[in-house]
Order: sequence, then C-alpha cells, then structure tokens
Amino acid sequence: MTRVKDLIADSSFTTAKGFQDLKPLVSILLPTYKRGDNGLFERAVNSILNQNFKNFELIIIDDASVDSTAEIIKKIMDKDPRVAVIRHAKNLGLAAVSEIEGYLKARGQKFFFAFDDNIFTKTGLEALVNDQIQHPEHKISYGIVRLHLNDKKFIDLGTEQVDFELLSRGNRIGNGGVLIDRAVFERIGFYDPHLALLRAWDWDLWLRAVTKFAFYPVKHLISQEYGVTQPDSLGNTVLVDWVAVHIWMWRLRNEQLSAKHILEYEIDNLPEHTGIFFQQTLAHIIAQRFKQQYMDTLSVKNNDGYIALVAGSYTVPLSIVFDVLPSGIVFITMADFAKDFCKYTAGAKCVIFVRDIPDLKIIQQLHQYNIPYYYYTDDHLFIIPQFAPTHCSKSAMYFIKHAHGLLASTPALAQELKHYFHLSQTPQVLTCIDPLHLDTKTFPNWEKFNQIDEIRIGWCSIRKEEGLIKIKQDLEKLAEEINKPIRLFCVATSWGKSQLQKSFQHSKNIHIEFLPMQLNYERMLSHLSSCRLHFMIHTHAQEWKDIYQYKTFNYFLTALYASAIPLITIRPPYHLIKEDKEVGEFIVADGAEVAKKIKHYLSLGPKGAQQAFRQIRSFWDRTYPIENNQKVLLNLLSEHRAPSLQKFLDKLDNIPEDTLENIEEPSSISTPNTHTWKSFPQTCIYTFKYYTTGKPDIYRYPIHYNTKNLIRTFGLLLKQSCYNFRRKK
Repeated sequence: MTRVKDLIADSSFTTAKGFQDLKPLVSILLPTYKRGDNGLFERAVNSILNQNFKNFELIIIDDASVDSTAEIIKKIMDKDPRVAVIRHAKNLGLAAVSEIEGYLKARGQKFFFAFDDNIFTKTGLEALVNDQIQHPEHKISYGIVRLHLNDKKFIDLGTEQVDFELLSRGNRIGNGGVLIDRAVFERIGFYDPHLALLRAWDWDLWLRAVTKFAFYPVKHLISQEYGVTQPDSLGNTVLVDWVAVHIWMWRLRNEQLSAKHILEYEIDNLPEHTGIFFQQTLAHIIAQRFKQQYMDTLSVKNNDGYIALVAGSYTVPLSIVFDVLPSGIVFITMADFAKDFCKYTAGAKCVIFVRDIPDLKIIQQLHQYNIPYYYYTDDHLFIIPQFAPTHCSKSAMYFIKHAHGLLASTPALAQELKHYFHLSQTPQVLTCIDPLHLDTKTFPNWEKFNQIDEIRIGWCSIRKEEGLIKIKQDLEKLAEEINKPIRLFCVATSWGKSQLQKSFQHSKNIHIEFLPMQLNYERMLSHLSSCRLHFMIHTHAQEWKDIYQYKTFNYFLTALYASAIPLITIRPPYHLIKEDKEVGEFIVADGAEVAKKIKHYLSLGPKGAQQAFRQIRSFWDRTYPIENNQKVLLNLLSEHRAPSLQKFLDKLDNIPEDTLENIEEPSSISTPNTHTWKSFPQTCIYTFKYYTTGKPDIYRYPIHYNTKNLIRTFGLLLKQSCYNFRRKK
C-alpha cells in the first residue's frame, strides 16, 4: 500500500524572500507539470499575480517538470514575495496529492484552486472574496468557469444554484472558480487522492461538502480553462469508469481525509465491500499508469461485495434508515442501475429496491446471476399505483413473490405486509436511526433560549398545510399575549407555499420564510440548525389519515438535531406515546395547547430546553437503537456472496436469445388481502403531488429499460478488452 507521506517524502519547499512575513487571507494552490515550454504555465501565473485582490499567497507544486518550468518559477519568485514552490523529486501524476501538500503548507483562511491551463480574470478572485466578506456565513462561493472545448466552442460551468440532488447527477462546478473557507476542510477533510478518483476528486469534495455547507453562486466569470484542448491533459490521458468512481464516493472518508490523518491515507487502498468490478478497475489503473513508478499490481479479492440500494433518488426517508454503515452500501438510481447493470451487479451481494418496482427484465437477470433482491418500503407504499387495491398489477405481485425478503419501516407496516401478501414470515423492520456520519458536536443548542426577541418556529410537515393553517389564530393570539413576533420557517412544495402565503399574508405578528427542500437529510438538518429554531411544529392532514398508523416518530429526530422543541398535534402513531413519561408532553391536542406549551417552555428558559432535549434523546435511543439496522444490514452482507466475475461472464454466454424479450408474468397470482387498503380514498393514490415540483402527478411504474442490448454490449466489451477481466487460457 502507498501512503501520501511516502509519495511526498522527498519533496522540497522553497519560498520567495519575504514570503514568511506575509499574513495572507487567501492561499492559492497551483499544481503544474511540463507547461513551461508551451507558455501555458507562465500565462496562468501572471493572470493570478495580476489580480485586483492582492492579499494572497501562491503555492506552486511542481510535479518534477523536466522543461523550463523551474526557471520560470525562479524568475517569478525573484520578483514577487507572495510565491513559494514545492518540488517533487520524481513525477507522481497525482494532482490531488499535490493539492494536499499545498494545503498542509498553506496559511490562509480561504483557499482558491488554480491550474496551469487556466487564465484567471483580473476581478475574479476579488468577486469571490467580497462575497464571503460581506456574508461571513458563506463558506463556499463559486463563480463561472468557461471550459473551452476547441477554438470555437465552450461551455460555462457554475451558472446555476447547486444542491445535493444536482451535484449527485454530475459535476456542475469548475474547479478553478471556487473559494473555500478553511472551516470546510476542518469539518469534512481535504481532497481524496485515491486512485479511483483520478479525474473526480473535485466532484467528490463538492459532494462531501454539500451535505454540511451551502454553495453560494457568484455571477462573475472567474477563469477560462483550456485543459480539454491540451492532448496531454488529465482528461485526455486518463480513462475513467464512473461506476467505479460512484462505488468509491459512497464510502464515508471524512475523518481519514482530515489534516490529522491525511498523510497516512493509502491512495491504492482496497478495503472490503468494494466488489469485483471496482477491484479490477483499480488493478487496471495501477497496472497501466503507475506500476512502473511506485506500485505493485493489486491482489483482487473475489466475492467481496456490497448491498446495492436502488431507488429513484436518495431522499430523506432513505438516509435516516440506511446511513448506518461507513461502507457496505452503495446507493444507485434506478436509471443508472439499468444502464450499468453488469458493472453494478458484478459487485453486489444483494440488491434492495426501495419503493420503486423495477422492470421485470431486471429481476430476471438477477435470477440469472443468482443475486438475491429485497424490497424495502415505508408508508409511501400506499400511494404507489401498482399496489393500489383497485389495480394491484401482476408485475408487482410477481416482483414480491420472487423477492428474497421484504423490509418495512415500522412493525405495524411489517404486519400489514405479511397479511396483505400472504407471507409466512413477518418482514424485517429497518427503523429510523441517527445517521452515523452526522456531526453532533453542535447539537443541541439550548443557549438560544436565553434572550428571545422573536419566536422562531420550524415547520416541515410537507403536504399538511391545512394543519398549520388551522392553528394560525392560536399563534397570532400567542404573539399578542407575549408581545413577541413569530417567524415561521417552512419547508413546502410550490403548491404548499402558495397556500401558506395566501393564508398568512395579512398576519401582523407572523412572518413566513420558506426554506428550500432538501433530498439530503444532513443538509436539511444543517439548514434548519442555522435558522436557530426554538420550536418545531408538526401538523397533519385528513388526506393522509389512513396511512398515519404506519408512520414513524422521526419528527423527534429532526427536532433534536435542529435543537428545537417539538410540538406534534396528535394523530397516529403519536397517540401511542401520549402517556410516555419522556415525550408525552410534546404531543398536543390542538392549536391552543401548542400556544400553551410554547409559553411554558419560554418561561423555563435554557434549563427547560436542556431537559426537553434530554428526554427526546432518551426516548430515541430507547425506541430506535442504531444497532437494529446495523444488525439487519450486516446480516445481509454476511449471508450473501457476490458472484465471481468469471461466473458472471459465463452466464452472459448462456442467456437464451429470447429470455430477455419474452418474460411471462404468472397467469395466476394469489389475490392480496384488502381489508385495510380498500378503504383508502382515491386522492391518496392519484393526486400525490411530487415533492420537488409541487405539481399534481403520480409515480409512473414500472420504469421500462432496454436491458438486453445494454447487457450484451457491455458483456462483449468485458470479454474482449475491458481490463483483461477474463483469464487467459
């Protein structure tokens, strides 16, 4: 194994005269290799040194260039005291390692990343710095990077507001247009130099950061990038397999990438639960690019795979259930799973489908490779058309019948599934838990109850606006009685936003702010925490009354990590804990009791809030121990074995030509029980408004993909040329 400290052991660090006396606000890191003779390096450096903003240090990391780069650096250092250079004794070819060296030497509070094929606009850095000075809460600011594809064509990166959902689809930010505060790296670690991320270490950093920090766009052109036009650039010389990148990025690594541990980080580490495809890809990278420099070929470990978690998107209900293992689970969208079926299943011990029903051809292929699959659902099952009592489809029943097992979000739902599907055993339960990777150091915060100028209340009961509107008069009366305004922070769909705006527009003492919807649970909690909420109100609506009995108590968890006292209007299943000595007092009958409880806790101050948080913490640990989900998922990992690649490819050879085209659904399927579901109102099934748009819609299942051609095409690539996967005979 090769550690970062082994790679940089022979590096030298030289500074310009006067460099050590500087106290820079910004550290600019510039890795370079052999761009001296063609003029690109000097052009890039001059565009940096000529910035309007002057208070920075420039640390150049020269990756053992053998051209005129060293002479150019010396000439620059003789003229400008802001420049220093780290020089490698031998070429590494790892830009992320170079960035790490610069980071460890840097003194600035903020970091800007420069590259030797960029030209930086004179006002670019100034625009980014001004944004963070004017808004101290902005820890990540990004501007526009113009990526030149050739002499005539270019695309602009960084023109849109990014969030977790957008970044999870692909990198939308130019690396040469971002200013990051040191606090970000202190919390999530620095760039990951692992070989699997040779061309994705910046994207990986954005994804790790966006779960804890907001990204703020600055509508200003920061730099122009010409890397794509250079034949020797990383993008043109390093092939990348994005499935392998995806598998690696799903692992939790923040602590390992902290300044405290980064020198011990192994860039060719091959831990458990990576799967045969990832292992072979990494072995290929080493053999083709780095073996002659400093590495040996990896020893690939067969039958060491992961759980493939497949769903439409990684939403909050998923993250508070499955974020319990630092490795062993890889989330894959349904579309990506169908697109790269062979690559993902080559490393999967089993597959868990969440909510969505896959195309039956995918199920057939899983049977072909003897890969078991499970189905996990929460109360949303009741609004999925396939399982509606009016037209429970044959494909849905076929899917359930051939599942290795079912998983449910609550014991009540598990019992209902057993009865409904005529199961012999009750499905296993995966409850809501504390996500393992949450930074709990900032929680809870009860000091904000000391001096209160306004009452700050959060509301995240999406699609239950009628409940909040019902208690409006009680909140207005409360504000008048205590002579303090109320500020409501609401997470709502566009439809819900219009309803609340219409209802509260004439309120004198209640002001509403709308928060963006977040698919990532950590990011949602960070956003709520930044609002400094005192209370969180949870309301309900008649529209969903028939499925409340299958819901969880996860509003307590959200309130706990937002450091807000929860007040929940009574409905199932919360009626079951009304008499609980620890949390029963947070279950209220109506708006009048909500107002009464708020007055009560305001009178108690910080000590009352502290006691409330202790009670909720105790209840949560008792009701939803994290060990439950860990045990279930670890059992799945130990129970199943990933297919060996050779057997996987052999099965591809033996698939009958018509197998994928003519999968017959069984003609007779047991009729499901409908003792509960038959009473569900049609609106629960057909008028579900999709969360991210607020527009009336229903989920459209199943999703059909042309799996046959994808599988066969990729099978041929594997057998003919893909990394020598097959043994030579």
